[in-house]
This record gives sequence, C-alpha cells and structure tokens, in this order.
Amino acid sequence: MRIEKLGAQGFRGFNSPAEIRFSPKLTLVYGKNSYGKSSIAEACEWLIYGKTSRADDPRAARAEFADSLRNCHVGDSTPTYVEMVVGESGATHTLRAELDSRSVRTMQVDGAPVASWPFQRQISERGRPLILQHALQNLLMCSPTERFSHFAALLGLDDLDIINRDIVSLCVKPDASAPQEVSDFLENTRRILTEASADPGFSTQFSLIVKGEGNPSEARRQLLAGAHAELPSETPDAEVLAGLKSKRAEAVARVFDGRVALRTPNQSETAAETEEARKIRDTLRRLVSSLTEIAAAGGRSADAESLAFLEIGLRLLEAELGVCPFCRQPVDQTVYASIQARLDALKRTDATASRAREAAATARRLTRDIRGLLDAHGARMSARGAELLATAKCDSELAYILGSAPNTLETIRKGRTAVDSVVKELAKSRDKVLGLLDTVDSLVQRGDQTSELAEQLVEAVQSYFRMTEKCRENHALYSVPLATAQDTVSTNAASAAGVRSLDLLIQLLVQWTNVVRYWKLRRMLDGLVSLRKVVEQYVTQAVMDQISSTLGEQVQHWYDMIRTAGDPDVHFSGFDVATTRQGTTRGRHIQIKASSYGKPLLSAVSSLSESKLNALGLAIGIASSMAATTPFEFLVIDDPIQSWDSEHEERFIEVLRVLVEEHHRQVVVLSHNKGWIDRLRRGCQTLNGSFIEITGFTKNGPSFKDVEWCPVKERLDAIQAIVQDQTSDMLRLQQAEEEIRFVIAETTAHLYSEKTGTERSAHTLGSGAIRKLLLQCGVDLKLVDHIVGTFETTDPAHHVVGAGGRAQARDRDYAPDRGRIKSYLEYVYQLRSLLKSSAVSAP
Repeated sequence: MRIEKLGAQGFRGFNSPAEIRFSPKLTLVYGKNSYGKSSIAEACEWLIYGKTSRADDPRAARAEFADSLRNCHVGDSTPTYVEMVVGESGATHTLRAELDSRSVRTMQVDGAPVASWPFQRQISERGRPLILQHALQNLLMCSPTERFSHFAALLGLDDLDIINRDIVSLCVKPDASAPQEVSDFLENTRRILTEASADPGFSTQFSLIVKGEGNPSEARRQLLAGAHAELPSETPDAEVLAGLKSKRAEAVARVFDGRVALRTPNQSETAAETEEARKIRDTLRRLVSSLTEIAAAGGRSADAESLAFLEIGLRLLEAELGVCPFCRQPVDQTVYASIQARLDALKRTDATASRAREAAATARRLTRDIRGLLDAHGARMSARGAELLATAKCDSELAYILGSAPNTLETIRKGRTAVDSVVKELAKSRDKVLGLLDTVDSLVQRGDQTSELAEQLVEAVQSYFRMTEKCRENHALYSVPLATAQDTVSTNAASAAGVRSLDLLIQLLVQWTNVVRYWKLRRMLDGLVSLRKVVEQYVTQAVMDQISSTLGEQVQHWYDMIRTAGDPDVHFSGFDVATTRQGTTRGRHIQIKASSYGKPLLSAVSSLSESKLNALGLAIGIASSMAATTPFEFLVIDDPIQSWDSEHEERFIEVLRVLVEEHHRQVVVLSHNKGWIDRLRRGCQTLNGSFIEITGFTKNGPSFKDVEWCPVKERLDAIQAIVQDQTSDMLRLQQAEEEIRFVIAETTAHLYSEKTGTERSAHTLGSGAIRKLLLQCGVDLKLVDHIVGTFETTDPAHHVVGAGGRAQARDRDYAPDRGRIKSYLEYVYQLRSLLKSSAVSAP
C-alpha cells in the first residue's frame, strides 16, 4: 500500500481544506519550523491508528492533549477529517476518518462507513510506517521498564508484556491487584467466614480458614451437624438445604420479599447481546443500501404496453423493411433509429424499476428484522434492573429493615432512580427507531422517497446504542453499591425475622464450594512471590530472543550506514538484558549497549552524543519498519537530521536511496533544513520524486507549492549526455526516456501557466491531460500528436527495473532505442521553443 494523496481539514494545523500528492518513490516536504510539517505526519498516524504518539506519550499530561486534534478555529458544524488515497495491487481506495465536535471518530472506505480498516488485523505498533522525532526520543529517553514495553510493542510482543505486567502486579499485591471478580469473591467469602467465626453457634474452624489455615473437612462436618439440629431428626441429607431455605423464607417473607441488586448477565447472555447489536448494525447498513438503491431509481416505472408494442413493431419492420406494419406508411432510417432509441430507453427504465422493486422488498424485510432484533436487545437491557425497580412498591418495608442503615436505603433509592431514568430513556430511544422503521416501511410500500429518513434512521440507531452504553455505564456505577446493599438487606431482613444464624448457615452450605476455593486461593496467592521472578525472566528472554534474531542486527546495519568514517569510535553496540551487581537478570530491563574504542560503556543513552542517539533512533525506526510484515510500503520520516554535521547528512541521503531503490519503499521526508533538502534532491535526482514547499502558515493552515524536482535544462543536458554516450546500457537509455517524460510534463505546465495564468502541477499530468492542455494553448496538432506519442514508451508501465545489477523491462515488447530518443528530443525542443513565443495562439 502506497500513498497517492493526503487531504485534511480541521485537523491539527489544517483549518481550511488542504491536499498533498505524493511521488511513488520519494517525496520531500520542506517548511520552516511551526509551518505544519508535523501535522502532515500526525494526520497519517491518526488516520491509520486512531491516535497520535505525541498525545499517547506516557510522560505527557493527557489533559493537555484532550481535544487537541481538532483545529481551534474550525467550527462545530465543519467536518474535521483526514483522507488518504492509497494504491494497492493496481487499485486505489480512499480511506477517510472524521472527528466530530464530541471527539467521536468515524471511518469510511470509498465512501462506505466501516467499523475498522480492512487491514486492521495486519497493523500494530510493530512495523509502523512513521518515524517521528518525539516518538524516537520517547523510546530512548524513557525509563528501562518503559523502554522494555516500547520494544515489546515494536516486536509485536505487547500482549505478552501486558500479561507479564499483570502477573507481576498480582504477585506484588495479590489482593489489590487481582481482577475485580477475584477481589469481590475473596471479600464476600471472607466476610461470611468472619461472621461465622464470630457467631457462638459456629466452630472456631472458620476463624482459621479466614487466615488460610484450619481443616475445611472438619468445619464442613460441624456445619452439617448444626444444619440437622435446625430440622426434624428424620430429614435426609439431600433435603437439608431445601428444608433450611423453606424455614428461612417463611420467616423473612413476613418482613421483606424482594431483591435490590442489579442482575448481572452471564457470559452466554452477554454474547447474545453483543451478537444482537452486531446484527442490528449490519442489517441497518444493508437497509440503508437498499433505500439508496430505491432513491437512485427515482420512482420511475416502465410503460409495459409501450414496451411490448415497440418490440412487436420493430420485429415487423425488420420483416418488411421501409414500411410501417400498422399504417403502411414509409419509414426512413431516422424514424427507425428514433423508434429503436425509444425502445432501448424503455428497457433501461424497466430494468431500473425492477431493481427498485427488489430493493423495496428487501427493505421491508430488513425493517422487520431490525424491529425484532431491537425488541430482543431492548428487553435484555431492561431486564438487568427489573427486580430493583419492582422494590419501589415496598419502599416502606425497606425503610423498616434498614432503619439502622439509612445510607444503604439512600443508595438503593439513588440507584433505583438512576436505573429507572436510563431505562425510560432507552425505551424512548428504541420507540423512536421503531417509529422511523414504520414510516420507512410505509413509504417504501407506497413507492415514495426515503433518502432523508435513511439518515434519520442511522442517527436514531446510533442514539439508541449510545443510550445502551449509558445504561451499561450506569449499571457499572451502581452494581457494586447495590450488591453491597443487597447483602445488608438480606442480613437485616434475616435479623428482623430472628433467623440470622439460620441465614448464615444456609449461606455457608450454598457457598461451601467457594469456601474451599477461597481456602486454596488464599494459599496460592501467598505463594505467588516465586512466580514473579519466573515470569519476568521468561518474558524478558522472549523479548531479547526476538531482538537478537529480528531487530538487533538490522538496527546495527542501519546505524552503521549512517555513521561516518571520521566518527570517534564511541558507538551503539547492541542490546542486552540488564543485570544486577550480583549478575542476576533484571526482568523487564532492556539495556542499550555502547562501547568506547572497544571498551563497554555503562549505557548508550547516557554515553552517546545527541547526534548518535538520533542516528540510533532512526536506525531502530527503520529496522522495525523493514523487519515487520505489514500492508504498508511507505515510510514517513519527520525531521530526521537533528544535531548532525554535513557528513552524517550525506550518509543519510544514501540511506534514503537504499530504501527507495533496493527496498522499494515509498519514502516521505519532512524537514526544516532547506540546504539539506536541496542536497537530497541533487543526490537523488534520478529518482524523479516530488518536492513540496510549505510557503507560509496562517490561521487557515499551511500553504503548499509544488517545486520542480530538477531544472529542465539539467534534465535535457542529462538526456543528451546519455544519448551521445555509445556505451549507455539499457538502464541509462530507459532513464533518458523517463527524463523526457518529466521534461514534457514540466514544459506543458509552464506553457499552460503562461497562456492562462493558471498553475498546474507537473506531477499529475499524464498523456491525456497533456494533450488537453497543449490543445488549449493552441499548439499545432501535429506537434501535439508527436508529444503525446512519446508516452507510448516513456510511460511508467515500460520502465526498467534493476535487480542484482541486471536490467529487465516490465513490458516485454519494450526496449529503449537511441534513435527514438533523439526524435523525442526534437519534439521536446520544438515544444520548448513555444515558451515566451508568439507562435502559440491565445487559448
């Protein structure tokens, strides 16, 4: 995937709409500091990843970057977007990401909404096609543990690193670091056991189990003995629990019978809810597509009788040419053609109407499908708080039970009010969608237009799902407080009924499996300390193995390409795992090594100069991008030559040539150093890239100007030199033909500007556009044909690809020809003679 064009509006430095076209090989963007270069790089980054590394820097104050992506001058109603036209396998696609005034991001591919990019699974932090200065500094100047996480991400091992961190956190503080479900389980079970150990009717065994000690089997035996004591002596063991619950229910029901806790859906219910939401969105997309097809038909319908009449008439005309079969009047060719055209138009209209009818039938079926899915999804959402809302009718009983716990009663009332509010809002939102579906169905049935309703329906469904998120957030906010309130209600109700000990006995029997798990888990958590070291060493070694086999040698290779012969021998020398003074491995600590004239240094970060650290950061960025398998064939490098002298700058020019020519990467370089950019253009002249200059920056954003890659006179001199050199091989002659194509494009753009006062970019001109512009400039038709004819062999499709020192043409029928190139030169000189000449008539 290569970038053909980038557009943006309202994003970072771009207020007004802006557009940049990129060369398939090398594009240079020059601009002074604060002229918007970084906005270009960040636009690419945000489009692909949905975030920017500057805002994601862990050392940055997140609040300072909140809502920083939208340009401060852009209005709420103005779309903020980044749009990228990419080419892949001969096809082009438009990727677009928009950001609304609420910082909600939406995406489109070729104008169609998508939830994620088609290549989403292929992208990660590994192989990022962007090398940004602030990101390189974050990588090198952060703490060793942060650097470990960065390297794990670069290697595609970030999931492993996250698991490592979670396990270490669990080992350090098991109770506090455990997942919420585990913490809740431990706390609830501990509370029951603590209360049991304090109750005179229960054994002190429970007190020991709370501490992770004791004998669960003995405690269980004593518990069953106490249970039988509460029931008739002849009660079988299998009926003990049912008998206890019945005895408790009779007593508690006289006081309170209800639940205030929110219902937590199980895994199966959650999966069903997620699947229903997915089906609603998918069905809605198909419905909108059908409505669009109906709107495109415009409500037209074919005249079936006219269609049949014309078809019969034409068949009879063909049998007796020249005479109307009905009135026997002569029919000339003009009338015949008119009848045929009318028949063809009716057939097309009939086909359109047929598609519209099919789309209407599909739309009606899809509206029914969405209705059914919404009913099921809405009912599932509302069921979570149904039991809580039902307790509103027995609020006085709750007040009596919770007399000693007024805060708990207040929690229940607040939770009930909040849940009731969101449930009603959700129902209102669902009813709006259902009403729109009824209207759509009615309009489709009558054959009326529904284009405006389609937009309203999409917004209504989006609003419904926003309400479902609000419901989930509300339930998450009150779930734990209401669960705690439920425990208090149960305890107080049992106490009020005089059966608290019986209630505790039932809880212990019901949750005995959890008691045993608690006892085992308590012992396991106490033994986690040794696990930490094992996990850290394993993950650290896994990351280091990847660095050694995948990244280390490549980083060294690119670093060595940047370093110069005259550099002092103080350099980066590889990666290693940091160790303690005792020689043991320090987990999650990546050491960047350096040496001074063969002697190891403590750290590259503390020992290398700023220029060498910059070279190292670039080497890591390039190596990471080249080593990964990603869909991206481009590389955006932002301000690469920080703190470098001219020798290092020249070395990096060679690095860029290698990336383009040997690794076939499309490279985009952004820099504020005009002198280096000019040297880079001269050093890569034959690559024929694009040079874009940012000429200014105002409230509306940066202003861009396309600058010719190489002066036309220099190109012509190069062509002459190649043609006159009898030793020029296939590659050099092909280069001469390519240079002719650029000369023609530059000359045509210049000529058009002289005659019309309108600027045209030479980079976008193909043979068709050049013919049109030359004709508008009044150029002689014969010369126009000659000029356009050169594209038969100078077009990029015929270019020669060098591989292993050999030349091979993409078009097997193509071969550069010295005589042909000389002819092309004559046409070029004729065209250039028209510049500032009276030979061209006014357009």
